Amino acid sequence: MIGNFYIEAGLKPNNVEDSSGFDDETYTKNVDNGTYSKESFVNDGAGYGLAQWTYSSRKKALYEYAKEKGTSIGDLNMQMEFLWKEMNSTHKSGLNYMKQNGDKSVDSLTEYFCWEFENPGVPHMNERKRYANDIYEKYKNNHNTLILFHASTHLAKMDADIHSD
Repeated sequence: MIGNFYIEAGLKPNNVEDSSGFDDETYTKNVDNGTYSKESFVNDGAGYGLAQWTYSSRKKALYEYAKEKGTSIGDLNMQMEFLWKEMNSTHKSGLNYMKQNGDKSVDSLTEYFCWEFENPGVPHMNERKRYANDIYEKYKNNHNTLILFHASTHLAKMDADIHSD
């Protein structure tokens, strides 16, 4: 998952797709304060957040979840909770697959998650697999880090570790 998130958003929860024409901070601030409306956010076609949520139904659910939680749309913990919610409801088959196939290669799990959950326009699959394998090798002996990460410190550390090599 983290390899996918790294390719999608650079592990930045406030990342807006580069082709949107917006910078991350301004877009997030404007969505949060209503300058950029819910309707605009939901329907602009720009991927947003760790998972680069793009489809209007998923962006609407993300937006509503953030409002329900009283957080910024770019809040990491909210996005992780929302991801977990999706993986236990609308994307349950992907979570079940990963639970049942945890013994498969990092490459195959990365590819499955990419197509089952992310469904990107341009997959950059080699890079996803490389990041996923790098992260796995660095953290494979630290079970707590590999668990669905309660996260900002783990993500920041992983990002720093990846770039230090």
